[in-house]
Amino acid sequence: MEFIELVFGFTNSLLGFAMVVYTAKTLKKSYANDNKKLISYVKTTLLAIMFLSAYSFAHFLREALELKDKFGPIVEIPEYIAIFFVFLILLGQIIFFDAPDDFFK
Repeated sequence: MEFIELVFGFTNSLLGFAMVVYTAKTLKKSYANDNKKLISYVKTTLLAIMFLSAYSFAHFLREALELKDKFGPIVEIPEYIAIFFVFLILLGQIIFFDAPDDFFK
């Protein structure tokens, strides 16, 4: 069971890295469009993907190196911090991008 978890963790980390690369390419292309709302949306999406990738990689390292057994539950804190920032970023996206324009009047 542990081997399967490591394989999935490594695959998720690679997928997260690929998503960061492709979202950065999308951001670069969106600058040519000169749509400021689209650029801001892609930037915050990129930031959320980066934190999710950091969470995935931290979890993979924790499991691969058995850090929780060596240092205790304190090694889970970076994972919780990464997920907290993802929730914060996604909440900001919902409020500022997905809300109707007359919502703030």
